[in-house]
Amino acid sequence: MKMKNNRRVSTPFGDLQIGDMPLDVDNLVEHFFGDRNQGSKADRGLQVPVTIVESESGYELSLELAGVQPANVSVEMVDDVLTIAGSRPKPENPESAKYLREERQFGDFSRSFQFEKSVDADQIEAVFANGLLNVVLPKAARILPRKIEIKTGGLEG
Repeated sequence: MKMKNNRRVSTPFGDLQIGDMPLDVDNLVEHFFGDRNQGSKADRGLQVPVTIVESESGYELSLELAGVQPANVSVEMVDDVLTIAGSRPKPENPESAKYLREERQFGDFSRSFQFEKSVDADQIEAVFANGLLNVVLPKAARILPRKIEIKTGGLEG
């Protein structure tokens, strides 16, 4: 069977790209069965995409929450675990509406992230704009790189 490059194929695991990009089997299995540490996909509810970036001074998380009201979202830091939870309600449609396709997800969601390096919990900031929740978590001062000045005096030879 001959396949055309860059073809999208719908499977029970989601849409896959055939062609230039290799398939990531680990992400494919995690997408369907869920993260080993978080239970099955059915247990986790609504899945919201997240991007996490680490810099020298901290972390920044960005979650796609289109259709979610800021009042329906909570951000909480306990020990070194950040939990973001909320709900995207299903819009009410007339009973006579005939769905041809429904791909958007609705319901409750909760995502937890554990940080290996300490975070300064008092300085965490969260901003919700244009359907994105951005959370900035500065690293604690005690773990930031620090150049130690070498002093001279008294032991010169």
